[in-house]
Amino acid sequence: MQVTTESLDVHGNVTNITSTQTRTTLVEVGEDSFTLRVDVTVEVSGKRFPTQSQIVKHGYWGEVAGQPTTAKSLGPGELFVNGRKFATEIRQIEVDGDESDVESIIHYSAGQPPYQLRRETKTVHASDSKSSTTTVEIIGLNLPQRVLGEVKPAAGVKTVKKHAKGMGVTLEMHCDDVPGGVVSHTAAEHNLEGDVSRRSVLQLVDYSIGIGHLEEPSSVVRRRKFHRNRRRMEEVYVPSLPR
Repeated sequence: MQVTTESLDVHGNVTNITSTQTRTTLVEVGEDSFTLRVDVTVEVSGKRFPTQSQIVKHGYWGEVAGQPTTAKSLGPGELFVNGRKFATEIRQIEVDGDESDVESIIHYSAGQPPYQLRRETKTVHASDSKSSTTTVEIIGLNLPQRVLGEVKPAAGVKTVKKHAKGMGVTLEMHCDDVPGGVVSHTAAEHNLEGDVSRRSVLQLVDYSIGIGHLEEPSSVVRRRKFHRNRRRMEEVYVPSLPR
């Protein structure tokens, strides 16, 4: 992923531009968590600064691995997206963190990517200035999205995070064919007066599935070859798998 971030002053003038390229690799999958390796290169004023690789472990509900987490079903629900009704399962997730407690209400649909069709999260921190509320909702499904030269179906996702210093709004495009899901986003941080203090644009640089390390950041030919092979494999094997 390539993220370009601009900081703005009170007059709306750009005061700083930072470009960050992040490569995330799935290393291990367990029953309660998954492990990622994250490699980051930051570019400031034309100079590139690679950082040391980090190994991070996450639980499947968004928590840091090892944090006490309670998940329970609240029963069936329904949700409308662009006038279409979806049957959902409503789930409540509670995470007991070291400095903050997090509670989420999720509308989950097993058959409709990106699966979490709505998520409302309340984070309560020991310091009120670090508490927040976040709402994630789907604003469009099966939208055509160009992903590195190929048009794929995608979902539009809007995230609004409110906190003591203002509000952040992010519009993302999620594609189920791409690891991690997110293929692009635009985001803006607003201060208490409603002015934009920071904005960013994210775009996908490259991806691979089950191939190993990417040597070139734009290996489109290899990716397309893999996708053709994957379709052939699915034609042979998928019908025999439990659904």
